[in-house]
Amino acid sequence: MSHARVMPPGTPIRHASARGSLGFAGTEGPAGVPLPHDAPACWSAALDAITHGVLVVDAALRVVVANAAAETMASAGHGFRLRPHDARIGSACVILPSLRRDAAALAALVGAVALAGQPGGAILLHHADGAPAVAALVSPLPERPPASGACGGGRVPGRALILLHDLALSAAPRAELLRGLFGLTAKEAEVARMLAGGATKAAVAEARGLRETTVRTQVRAVLAKTGAANLRDLARMLAGLVGL
Repeated sequence: MSHARVMPPGTPIRHASARGSLGFAGTEGPAGVPLPHDAPACWSAALDAITHGVLVVDAALRVVVANAAAETMASAGHGFRLRPHDARIGSACVILPSLRRDAAALAALVGAVALAGQPGGAILLHHADGAPAVAALVSPLPERPPASGACGGGRVPGRALILLHDLALSAAPRAELLRGLFGLTAKEAEVARMLAGGATKAAVAEARGLRETTVRTQVRAVLAKTGAANLRDLARMLAGLVGL
């Protein structure tokens, strides 16, 4: 298996050779369709388009694949760094949380997933001062079925998938996304974003310099266009769109 190369600071970890490491060996996709020669590059670009951090690691926390978002978090020191495993040239990078207790918890969780077949779980990675920085969801790395008609894939042995969410990111989805999905006006989209962030109708009215009756009208329009039953349902719906 190939691992991320050790490169000068600021140089991204590339994953063009990640295909074999991820269990996508062979020349056909899961439906038996021949894969184009540039499929690894396409997978790499697809990973980099994801706004959440994505890492694939082995049981020793050595990084096999890292997308651009994960590299950005690591470079900024948001709860973890990616460091060379040892001083040898070409040594794999490892994920190194800022706090020792986080490092121990992450190592135990990844080991349980990669070696003991456990389902995984979630932990918080903290800044050096103890403030929460990143939510990390550790799960098995799924193995795609080799051909058409095969049952759902299993798991890649010795690997774990880590999804990372930077807690400093906005808790509300983008206004452009809400307008495109639900046909909200620009004003309705901003009201929806504020409500998703926990603001009350009165707080929205004050922040936007509007009468509360006007905000109530906008809220009714938002609920009607999104199909949400109430504000709680709207908050649940919008929470699933954060990061898209």
